[in-house]
Amino acid sequence: MLTLNQIVSQITNLATAHNQIAESGVGDFAEWQAKERTYPILWVFHESTAVNQMEIAFSIRLICADRVIVGEEGDDTQGHEQEVISDTLLVLLDFLAYFQQNHSQPYDVVTSATIDPFTERLNDRLAGNSVTITIRQPFDWNKCQIPQTGASIPPTVDGLTLYNFCDPAVIARLTDEQVACLEAEYGVTCLDGTVNITNTDADPIASVTVASGGVEPYVIPNVSWTDSDGSAESTPYGDAIVCTLSPPSGDLTVTVSDATPSTGDTITITATATGFTPTNHLFFSYDGSTIEEIVEQASGVYAWLVDRIGTYDVYVVATDGVINVWNKVEVVAASGFVIDLITPQPVWAVSLRKLRSAYAGNAATVRRSSDNATQNIGFIGEALDTAALTAFVGVGNGFTATLFNQMSTGGNATQSTAGNQPSMVVSGTVQLLGGEPTIVFNGTAAEMIVSPSVTFAHGFVVARKSANTNLVQYVLGGSGQGLNMGGTLGGFEPILVFSAGGNLVSSVNNTSPHQISFKMGTGGTGRLRVDGVTQVTGTTSASMVISRVGTREDVALRHVGDFSEAILYASVLSDANELVIENNQRAYYGI
Repeated sequence: MLTLNQIVSQITNLATAHNQIAESGVGDFAEWQAKERTYPILWVFHESTAVNQMEIAFSIRLICADRVIVGEEGDDTQGHEQEVISDTLLVLLDFLAYFQQNHSQPYDVVTSATIDPFTERLNDRLAGNSVTITIRQPFDWNKCQIPQTGASIPPTVDGLTLYNFCDPAVIARLTDEQVACLEAEYGVTCLDGTVNITNTDADPIASVTVASGGVEPYVIPNVSWTDSDGSAESTPYGDAIVCTLSPPSGDLTVTVSDATPSTGDTITITATATGFTPTNHLFFSYDGSTIEEIVEQASGVYAWLVDRIGTYDVYVVATDGVINVWNKVEVVAASGFVIDLITPQPVWAVSLRKLRSAYAGNAATVRRSSDNATQNIGFIGEALDTAALTAFVGVGNGFTATLFNQMSTGGNATQSTAGNQPSMVVSGTVQLLGGEPTIVFNGTAAEMIVSPSVTFAHGFVVARKSANTNLVQYVLGGSGQGLNMGGTLGGFEPILVFSAGGNLVSSVNNTSPHQISFKMGTGGTGRLRVDGVTQVTGTTSASMVISRVGTREDVALRHVGDFSEAILYASVLSDANELVIENNQRAYYGI
């Protein structure tokens, strides 16, 4: 494992060799400004060190800056400022590329990074860019690395765990009984040793190197040699030959059937052991900050439904009860913009996550309770910008005034009456479904209006009812039609699709989150699926028209619970495309 100083030294050595950098330095900003600097400059700042279960990660910020040439008063210097920003960006990309190439170093580098520009900073008129690189290395919590003398062993620690049995000095301290037990358990390999002989005459002490020739013997008999005076000497025995214990060992390789999947795909993870036969395998993913367990099982092969977006490592730890070996493989999962996964485009799509790459708008307009001010909340990548949301709302409540349609067709879902707006933040806490932000309808007044209304034939919804307190609870509704999550009215308790042409009634009636797919169809071609399982087929109207979220248009049959996402298509999708949307929604919301 490289130390922090060794990694920083690699950076400064590269800065010295880089043709565009005039000076480099290490430390905080006060040290930067402590004296006059030569520009362009590369400054190195250690931000943090994260220690996780099996890795240590250094976060190091690199800042590349140059002076902006200032002309006469009133002159436009923006052009040169932009040139500095562009040049320093290229320099930082050089450093990122250098570390990504690895150069046989014992570390990994997080491949994603954000480069932030700045202007007019510090005492000098500077512009440039900064980036944080995260360098990860294995960390095995080896107690033998602790420099200590005379430290007592805590009573909760087995003393043997502090000793490195690869150290000959440790082996030399073992008793004969201990050595015999270790030999019986692990076996022993004798190395070549030097036999020291004390002569019986006045000649100097002689020595001879003797090959062990195998495991036994530990004492070399009948050693012969030529003494320093040229005479032949021999002795019936010599000193014990040097031996080292050879504990059992094994190796593990980890492969995946697809290293660049999309979320919702199923890939096969294969862990292949050599030198031992594992009885248990622990599979998990790790992106440098968060560990997510996949499965623990006896087999080294697992078909995994990819439910994580971005670049991360898939680890497997294998053991037979004695040997513990791990390895990993990198996976780069597609960003998971669900609408981009298939060719047909929906007519309406609302969610608190970004659903397609081409959408450049916000997720929602939120009203806060403290002063009734409103603010648009957008996305960071695919996810809702919850940092901006909580910063705006504070410790109070946040309500949904507008849920933006992410398609060019159809209108937004809006509610201008404050008392009828569903909540998104309660007492400063973002409401969640499946670990992701959601909207909560109270079942008494909350509803949103969709204008113009939307006509569709195939819908995909993620929602949950929190209680059966109303007769019927429509999460999407029009006039005399909609998607009902349940209620207390006989026959309408489970999830069902209601239309003038017929109903599709499932057997699902609980307060768990659900992913619901339903296609409209005459002549028995309609179908309702919940959580990837077909519940019922039958006849409905050819299409559905919705104009409300959280209730129906013609009667107040309001939803009690969460609503996270609705994607509606004008025509019925193929079964394969239906499965793509289902798998993506279920993976994202953990259903």
